[in-house]
Amino acid sequence: INSYLVSEGKEARLQIMANYMQSGKVKFLRGGWNQKIETQLKGYPKVKHDEYVDLSGYSCEHYFRQSKANFDRMYSLSNLT
Repeated sequence: INSYLVSEGKEARLQIMANYMQSGKVKFLRGGWNQKIETQLKGYPKVKHDEYVDLSGYSCEHYFRQSKANFDRMYSLSNLT
């Protein structure tokens, strides 16, 4: 995977996805796979399998072309609360 998020860790990938999800930019198609995705996203970090956290973050970074500079700014602002 060619992304700066590879070295940032799982929390960073989750943060990227969460920001876009909260803003309504991420939608899930109806399908049988949604339960598995929802379980992993809601259960992180306590679930045994959490691949969808990584995949969701990478997808958002790729689709929305989140730059490293924008991520650093957004991530530092989200940690203020």
